[in-house]
Amino acid sequence: MCEGKRPSAAAGMPLGVSDRDASFIEKGSWERTFGYRPQIDFSGSNLVTGLTVPVGNASDQSQLVAAVSESIANTGIVPGMVTTDDGYTGAEQLEGVEALGVGLVSFSGARGKALLGGERWGSEEYRAARRLRNGAESGIYVLKKRVGFEQLSACGQERVRAELMEKVLAYNALKIAQLRRRKRKREAARQQAA
Repeated sequence: MCEGKRPSAAAGMPLGVSDRDASFIEKGSWERTFGYRPQIDFSGSNLVTGLTVPVGNASDQSQLVAAVSESIANTGIVPGMVTTDDGYTGAEQLEGVEALGVGLVSFSGARGKALLGGERWGSEEYRAARRLRNGAESGIYVLKKRVGFEQLSACGQERVRAELMEKVLAYNALKIAQLRRRKRKREAARQQAA
């Protein structure tokens, strides 16, 4: 059926009649799935600041500069730091994100350490950046479990992006409510202490 070629939406070989933009997603030792690999940017407060939905099985590495650019376009703020997992690591990606004006770009893992060099990778500011990345992981968990981010009812890149954007807005509303509750508790504790 595929004449010995690997099917790919990016290569123009559709994988199904229901969604010509989706693709098989193969990531490490995880089970193969069919769908999209959305890219999500989080702020320091763990709000989603950017969402990109590439066609097919685009690698994380190839999407980093576009994802950071999306966040900057949405917020009008150039982040002082971008911290990612090892799947985004690459010299072009490092240069591209730094060219956007980001001061510190950190990649986790062995490839990140090799690219950044042991001294920079082991510095306190880079260790702190890698610790902050855990916040994004918890945000992704909440997106999946609380707002059903990984369950899609739409087909086609534009419709999928619209559906995921609705879920991002719901997530951000929940996160804003949580941040406001924390702020009120801090203010109440400060008033009691005074």
